[in-house]
Amino acid sequence: MHFLRIAQGSLKELETHSLLSVRPKIRLTDIQLTIPILKQCESVGKLFRALIRFLENNGSRE
Repeated sequence: MHFLRIAQGSLKELETHSLLSVRPKIRLTDIQLTIPILKQCESVGKLFRALIRFLENNGSRE
């Protein structure tokens, strides 16, 4: 559980950096390149939440 939560935090960090990279003043990349990354982050985040919820409900210890 501990490592799943770390991975979940890392995923959020990737999402944040991706959003920052397309800001007008920063502009490191184009939004069209970032959209697929953000969609994948959303999908993986849902999987993490589902797995964590499943393990919590089935007696897994941290």
